[in-house]
Amino acid sequence: MLHGDECARLLVLLSGAVALETGDVQLALSPQRAAWLPAGAAYRLECSKNTVLRELRFEPAPPGMSADLRGVEPTTLLLALLEDLGADDARAPEDGRHEAVVALLLDEIARLRCFQTITRLPRDPRLRRICQAILEDPANDRQIDDWACAVGLSRRTLTRLCRSELGEGLAAWRQQVRVKAAAVHLARGVPVSRTANHVGYNSVGNFSRTFRRMLGVHPSRFARPD
Repeated sequence: MLHGDECARLLVLLSGAVALETGDVQLALSPQRAAWLPAGAAYRLECSKNTVLRELRFEPAPPGMSADLRGVEPTTLLLALLEDLGADDARAPEDGRHEAVVALLLDEIARLRCFQTITRLPRDPRLRRICQAILEDPANDRQIDDWACAVGLSRRTLTRLCRSELGEGLAAWRQQVRVKAAAVHLARGVPVSRTANHVGYNSVGNFSRTFRRMLGVHPSRFARPD
């Protein structure tokens, strides 16, 4: 289901698994992790069964807060403040203690550490074509020399573009895309073995190790039980 309005949101996953999509961005949440969504962001959630997700809405969006989607790690203090706040709407009730808790909560949100780099498309149109193709088919195993030839670049130029615009090599960027796409499939109920194959892994063991290294949990934690 597609969500989104003029409220900014903090989504905190307490248990279960969630895959979040907004535009060309994918973000997978494991328990005790959170996502900050700016006001006006349209997003789609895929949740496993028995998911407990805490959503806190802010309208208007707090000044000075990030205008971009962020994956963040909630602190013990933030979780305690959420429990104390109770309501999902940070605006009400309006009393001195509530306002003090909200002010402390906002300050804590601004300090949260990002846990995951958001996948964004590059500006260069040639590299963008490559990245869009990978997003559409994460299992595409074309190598960098083939991609360079396909868009009329030398291997050296494409490698330099990846470093400057993606911040990493093309293979590492594709691995991020694959793991995030896998989280979406798992949350939708696709079995682990079929998910691994669907996103380009021939070995379930290799897929599971990579998934756990990047997201901190085994892919079975994202799988929707029968």
